[in-house]
Amino acid sequence: MTRRSPTSTETTKASADSKVQAGRLLRSSLWLSQLLLTAVYLPAGLMKLLAPVNTVATQIPWSAEVPEQFLRTIGVIDIAAGLGILLPALLRLYPRLTLVAAAGSMLLQLCAMAFHSYRAEWMVLPMNLSILGLSWWVLYGRLNRAPIISR
Repeated sequence: MTRRSPTSTETTKASADSKVQAGRLLRSSLWLSQLLLTAVYLPAGLMKLLAPVNTVATQIPWSAEVPEQFLRTIGVIDIAAGLGILLPALLRLYPRLTLVAAAGSMLLQLCAMAFHSYRAEWMVLPMNLSILGLSWWVLYGRLNRAPIISR
């Protein structure tokens, strides 16, 4: 029995199918990253903004050692990051705001890493690095690989 070699049409179709599959995986990983970042930022931001400081301090020890206004401001920034990373892309309204939010999230995590390093809170850094990496992926992916087209 002899094997026949694939025709150029079959090869082209297989190549196109693999690109579609890669594109679907890429887009899915970006949406998952955006959802994860929103799931991290929104609850943390709402707690920092709305909960009493002594309640927040049970979960975030440094919050009792900073001015309350600083804590509330970080809460607003967290909420803005969580909403900004997901909603503009999801609604396709000003999707470039997702890029701004992802860049802002990266800056926030770099500042948080400096803050926690200064305080020798080394156990928090892996989480900061994870959020930084996810934010970079959203920024890079939505800028270069799978941009969202505005309505």
